Amino acid sequence: RQWLGAAAVGMFLFVGCHGLLAREEQHVPSGVAALFLATIPLFVPLLAWGLTGSGRPSARTTGALVTGFAGVALLVAVQGAGGGGVSVTDGGLLLLSAFSWAAGTIATRVVPMPASPLTAAAAPLLAGSVALAMISLATGEAGDVSASAVSGRSLLGLGYLVVMGTVVTFAAYVWLLRNVQPTRVATYAFVNPAVAVLLGWAIAGESLSVGTLLATALIIVAVAAAVSDNAASPSRRRAMTDSAEPVSPCADRVAGESL
Repeated sequence: RQWLGAAAVGMFLFVGCHGLLAREEQHVPSGVAALFLATIPLFVPLLAWGLTGSGRPSARTTGALVTGFAGVALLVAVQGAGGGGVSVTDGGLLLLSAFSWAAGTIATRVVPMPASPLTAAAAPLLAGSVALAMISLATGEAGDVSASAVSGRSLLGLGYLVVMGTVVTFAAYVWLLRNVQPTRVATYAFVNPAVAVLLGWAIAGESLSVGTLLATALIIVAVAAAVSDNAASPSRRRAMTDSAEPVSPCADRVAGESL
């Protein structure tokens, strides 16, 4: 039962989120993708309300949701107007990716999972990786892989994402959850997108218009308001902590890919 639960979580987190994200990052700038993934904490309270009975989102959280989605809509409009930016389809798939991660986050609280935190993290990763490998075989993508075309730079980038983007950052995040107030730990949710946008502009040559900056500000303010509201009430801190932890790897991954 625990393996089935972990597999379901893995489908949401690593197929629905990472799989779609990997596809979309072939078409949209990494900084823009990071901004869309910043909406994950905005989906979590809605799903928690509907699936776990944690209570209806407050007026502040509702306002944050409206502001956040307005920022995403502005981002799509601005990037599209700039030519070759974010299409409605790409924007919808990125939002679906964010929604899928939020759904996997809530699923960890409603399906049977291993008691060990490390096993509970490893089992969905394993299930998701197997599913993605099968999808790549079914779609013929696996046949396009050429070992001779893999450069040293690509291997270093992959190693960076594995070590720094997952092992180190996740270990640091778990340590912080045990030693620092969850309200402060959750600030990563609106720091990562800003870092990704700036790195994409400074290193990858991605565009950074006034409209993009405005959309960035709207999304970051919305996420900050939603996260701080979830952490404000002692009775809701547990829910915020549970929902914040699984968000980290996806957000860190898209920020790291700006490099």
